[in-house]
Amino acid sequence: MFDLKAFITTNIINGIKNGTFSKEYGNIMAVNYLAKGMLTETEVEEIDTAITAWEQEQVASEPIVEEPTTEPVEETTTDSGTETTETTAETAAE
Repeated sequence: MFDLKAFITTNIINGIKNGTFSKEYGNIMAVNYLAKGMLTETEVEEIDTAITAWEQEQVASEPIVEEPTTEPVEETTTDSGTETTETTAETAAE
C-alpha cells in the first residue's frame, strides 16, 4: 500500500537536499501538511532533524578558503632627481 506520509517526508527532505527549494520553504510545506493532518509533529521534527544534519555535513565538507591579506609595500621612485617613497597595499599572493 502507498505510504503518503513517507512520500511527503522523503520528497521534502530530498527537495531541500538537491536545491529544488529552500529549507524555509520545506519547513512551511511540512507545517502545512501538519495542519491538514497529513503529517504528525513527529514527522515534521524528523524532516527538520534530517535537514539540519545534512546542512551540518555540508558545512563540514566545505574547504576552508583563506582570504588574501594585504601587506604594506614601500616603493622608491626617482623623479627628476627627487627621491620619494610611497606605501601601498598589495595582496600577499602577488
